[in-house]
Amino acid sequence: MWNLKLPSKIRIGMWKITNEFMPTLHNLRKKRLVVDDLCPMCKVEKESVAHLVWDCAFTRMVLQELGVALWFNQNRAYHEGLKDTVQEVVSFIDAYR
Repeated sequence: MWNLKLPSKIRIGMWKITNEFMPTLHNLRKKRLVVDDLCPMCKVEKESVAHLVWDCAFTRMVLQELGVALWFNQNRAYHEGLKDTVQEVVSFIDAYR
């Protein structure tokens, strides 16, 4: 992975995903930093790396709309209680393309 000709930010992100070194609610709960590890976007499963990358219905809708593998920062949903629609997330990401 480290020999791929990708920006280091992408390689580091890939490493974090494959090693489950992301600050998901599930990982934060293991460290007793949060009480609830339920995904704030879909409210169906615990927010683990696998859930965020593969299982979350919200993530799947965003990826389907974008057609690329991007993950939207979910801190606003958890910390501020704000939940964006799929179209709002897509518009936000499109603004930075």
